[in-house]
Amino acid sequence: MAARGAGAAAAVRRVGALTPYVADDREGQAMKRITIIVCGLVSLAASAYAAPVLKLEKIKQIVCEATAHYEEDTPNKKTPARAVKVFTRGSRKDLKPRPGAFLLAEFESADDGGLKVSDNQQFYFSPVKGGKLSFDFIANWKAHGELVLGAEGTATGFINQKTHITELSCAILTR
Repeated sequence: MAARGAGAAAAVRRVGALTPYVADDREGQAMKRITIIVCGLVSLAASAYAAPVLKLEKIKQIVCEATAHYEEDTPNKKTPARAVKVFTRGSRKDLKPRPGAFLLAEFESADDGGLKVSDNQQFYFSPVKGGKLSFDFIANWKAHGELVLGAEGTATGFINQKTHITELSCAILTR
């Protein structure tokens, strides 16, 4: 019996020696729980202040700089482009208004050193999907394009006008 009592006393001493580690483990578990809760709260707060998703209805104007252009069959032969393309919400007077309607005005350097302006081109934009904004000319076989939305009202993309592709760098102005 003495052996049994001595063994029990030794076990109590060992448990007593382990108690600080058990307490540390409990504190560690509590710290993990607190860390998880704090991280969750921080991510909720961050998402509350995140930029709202851009909706087509909120776009007033898209101003693009043409950065390069090339033919569809020779994408390695890019040449610098010097033009500005401005998409403004609206429809031509001879067309029935439709959602997503924008008029394109293009400003390019003319051969004589002046400025060549082409406007009144009707495009239709589709709602934003997957961070992209797609658009088609009124006769979609003539022209189409796509803009990939970036941070703070910016976008990059292209417009393909009958196999002539122009790369674009844009600013999106909202209401």
